[in-house]
Amino acid sequence: MERNYVMFRTGLFLDEQADDELGQWSLGEDCARWLHAKLLTVEGVVPWVEPMEEDWGWMFGVRSHGVSFWIRIWLGLREHQTWIIGIEPTLNLFRVFRRTRSRMAKAHLCDAIASALASSPGIGGCRWFDHYPDD
Repeated sequence: MERNYVMFRTGLFLDEQADDELGQWSLGEDCARWLHAKLLTVEGVVPWVEPMEEDWGWMFGVRSHGVSFWIRIWLGLREHQTWIIGIEPTLNLFRVFRRTRSRMAKAHLCDAIASALASSPGIGGCRWFDHYPDD
């Protein structure tokens, strides 16, 4: 199975908004900034794009061994305290010629995310998926 998404449960991050704040900002900033900081301590992972808000959640970019990836963060749709992280390599016309390097860089990044989640008290229920978990 290719690791493209990981779903986990935690009460560490803000997962609710007041009714009058709905649509004004997206949940996930604290989760995105936490994960971004954790990943930047891993050898071979360097910053690319700082965490930024989108209308669906938060995202940031990192490079793992020279390959650029988008990291997307959503609050799970079915339950509060369930988060989803998506790992997506950037599109590159020459990536076809560097598949082995891209696979290794992605495996390194997924291992770093798994380690960050596993080593953090209050985070549990981690499950990896090759497709978006609600599909």
